[in-house]
Amino acid sequence: MKELKMKRYKSVFDRLNEPVNTFYNGEYHTPPSRTSEFLVEAVYRPDKYVNIVYNHLKSILKIYNKSFKYGELVCEFLTDKFKEFNIIFNYEGSFNSDGRKYAINSMDTGVNSLTITIQCSPIIDQLFLSIDLQKLFLQYFKELIGHELIHRSQSISIKNYTLQKYINKYINIAQGVGYYADKAELMSYAWQIIEELRFQGAYDMDILEYIKDIGKHPGYSCLIYEEVYLKYYRNTMIINRLIKYIYEYLKGNININEIYLK
Repeated sequence: MKELKMKRYKSVFDRLNEPVNTFYNGEYHTPPSRTSEFLVEAVYRPDKYVNIVYNHLKSILKIYNKSFKYGELVCEFLTDKFKEFNIIFNYEGSFNSDGRKYAINSMDTGVNSLTITIQCSPIIDQLFLSIDLQKLFLQYFKELIGHELIHRSQSISIKNYTLQKYINKYINIAQGVGYYADKAELMSYAWQIIEELRFQGAYDMDILEYIKDIGKHPGYSCLIYEEVYLKYYRNTMIINRLIKYIYEYLKGNININEIYLK
């Protein structure tokens, strides 16, 4: 079974298979029991995903630098451009020390929604008027967004660890798969599939190619897609709806008849 691969240090799960007894005071000692939380603990490096959102922001600033309507609200404009990444730019009426220089006061990630909110200072209004501010804004954005994306990767890792145990122990055609067919869960997992592939460096076109034919990108792997949806729902309307949601997140509304799995 394929395992989700993110660029990170050797996982704690792998290290648990190594000798763990320690020697002191003349005898060997076994460490405390290893919990499921410890099993999924690892250092995640979302470098590839950071580059995706950074390049997206950079291209927006380049494309709209001369055509942006300065009467528009910059935060609303950027929020619309980043909705596929679940990133919100929120206008704050005050400055902190960083906000005066970079136009960003802070970033935080919602615990349940995993929405990244970027709190912008009033100087954000000058973003499309000043090349110098754009350079500083890009620099600080790149520094902070990686921190917040790590929180997403941690959440996804925990979900996949739980899912892996669930697949191995319980899932089959008669039992357990109904949960994954629920429309609300389909929408949620469509977004998660996109997220997992972005952490592996996949751009939108790569993701669309992968879901049509996983053999097209053997370097990518998504547990929920390959081990649940392709295995149990391949020739059903369930996977068609899942793929439709993925396309809608990335490209807007599509005709599902245009999509054919390989």
